[in-house]
Amino acid sequence: MNESLSDLRLDFLGGTRLADVDIFIETNSTVRMVRRIMEKRICQRYWSNNNRKLGNGDRQRMRRRMSNHMKDIYGAVPSGFHYGV
Repeated sequence: MNESLSDLRLDFLGGTRLADVDIFIETNSTVRMVRRIMEKRICQRYWSNNNRKLGNGDRQRMRRRMSNHMKDIYGAVPSGFHYGV
């Protein structure tokens, strides 16, 4: 997984890059799909680097990392997904 998360291509939107999707004007189903895909990729990266179990602290770190990635790619976190701002 050397590619950037923003360069990820979304098959359900015809191969559009993740960074090119405007999640603030898309439908709710599209926003949910983008969020789930981002969560999956972020968790895969996290657990490939940290293979020890730490408990609920890991869940909080994942939420915070998710919010930070949303801010980096889109400039803000969509309403309803403010995890660990």
